[in-house]
Amino acid sequence: MSRVFTTIRQVEFSETDMAGIAHFSNYFKWMEATEHLFLQQQQIPLIEVQNSKTYAWPRINVSCNYKAPLFLQDKVEIELVLESISKHKVTYSFKFYRLIPNSEKIHVATGEMTTVFASTPPLTRAPIPEAIQKKLNYPEMTSCNS
Repeated sequence: MSRVFTTIRQVEFSETDMAGIAHFSNYFKWMEATEHLFLQQQQIPLIEVQNSKTYAWPRINVSCNYKAPLFLQDKVEIELVLESISKHKVTYSFKFYRLIPNSEKIHVATGEMTTVFASTPPLTRAPIPEAIQKKLNYPEMTSCNS
């Protein structure tokens, strides 16, 4: 079973510098947005309140390596791969591709994000519930155009 989820977005004006190049910080926002779309598709809440506790997915490690720039109005395909799941955390890898009409896509960046399941207050690591573990281990993976 595939553990790959993809989405396509367009680089917006507010995401670029004066040269029309996508600012590096947006890749981290796009990773989070892609993770959110993936979790929505799996019907896993990003934030949930139960019995006066809030459960969420804070990040414990995020990185991105850049290979080529993205520019204003470029279409970018973001590929999320579910790399690993443990009792408390999930690690995703991301690949970013510039889509060029009538051509091959260009790999422009690679990222990784590790999240931990936690409750608050106070912020405390928690075991990922069995129902969520099952959805993550056997996801219904497709694509989403945003």
